[in-house]
Amino acid sequence: MFWSIRSPAASARSNSQDDMIRRGRRQLLLAALIAIGIFIEARDASIAENDPVWISVPDRSVSQLRVMTYNVEGLPWPARFGRDRAIDKIAERLRQMNRDGLGPDILVIQEGFIDEVRKIGEDGEYPYIIAGPRADLTAWTPQSPLTQKLAGHQQWLKGEGVGKFLDSGLWIFSKFPIVAMASAPYGAQSCAGFDCLANKGVVFARISVPGIEVPIDIYSTHLNSRTSSRVSQERANLAHHAQVDELSAFIANMSGGDRPLILAGDINVRHSSERFTYLARRLSGLNFVDVYCGVIQIACRTPASADAGKPWLVTQDHQLYRSARMVDLIPIDNRDVFSDQDGRPTLSDHKANLVTYSIRKASAVHNTLMN
Repeated sequence: MFWSIRSPAASARSNSQDDMIRRGRRQLLLAALIAIGIFIEARDASIAENDPVWISVPDRSVSQLRVMTYNVEGLPWPARFGRDRAIDKIAERLRQMNRDGLGPDILVIQEGFIDEVRKIGEDGEYPYIIAGPRADLTAWTPQSPLTQKLAGHQQWLKGEGVGKFLDSGLWIFSKFPIVAMASAPYGAQSCAGFDCLANKGVVFARISVPGIEVPIDIYSTHLNSRTSSRVSQERANLAHHAQVDELSAFIANMSGGDRPLILAGDINVRHSSERFTYLARRLSGLNFVDVYCGVIQIACRTPASADAGKPWLVTQDHQLYRSARMVDLIPIDNRDVFSDQDGRPTLSDHKANLVTYSIRKASAVHNTLMN
């Protein structure tokens, strides 16, 4: 057993004074990197609290589940200016969506590096909140064999081999109780370029959905970028593949056997058949919502971007899912939100992807593609 599932009660708060010292040192170093022009995509040096927030909520039975993934571009100064104001607007809009009965039941966030991101969950009426790996958390997962090809030729001027200055930027916000959770960073060498400065990894929550006998496993991740990493495409793709290997192993360990699950996040496969194919093969038991809704089931709405021949290659942000013997998860609506009438993102450099799943007792094996 390489990972341990933590109960909410087992989470411990990090020492606030030590966090402040680490945060200050990292912010100074980030500013220095910006000043000498070698750090292109800075991220926040703050360490996200890994403790959940628990508030009692009324019980209710559901037959549908709405899950949203959103890269909120929560980058700090000096990489970005004014992102706190944009985050406040995101939280405000989510509050309104929930009041209108249109908000997600589960929200997963990427690039949530600044402190204001936590307010998205708290102000958006999500009583259960957990964060992904902190900056100081070291990997205890088995590393991909591909890591050996990355470790020998590190490019420190592009952020490789200089340590993790940032946390994972991952969050899970839920309206329903989280009964177990875990997170793991990818291997220290399982990255390429400036992506290595963040402690990228995966966060997991087992969520008890009212009226459903079996809890649903929720995962979120943010995989290595391609062009933004500022290294060769070959090297960036190699890092992406290594992270996919480790993600696959983590999911197999956490959700082995017969558990329904949803993986949602910024998986960075846009315009890359190589990346998409590798991920689809390594996660062969999971179905892409964009493929199912765009090709398999015409009754499932697809985003406007799906007008392209391969809608799964026109976005970075995806949801994958798996049914189980006891529970069928079936996408019935798939849409982009936080975008304008022309389909352009508004409050971030990404649109949010909101999927509605029908939840019902399984009547047959629901495994449609990429196997």
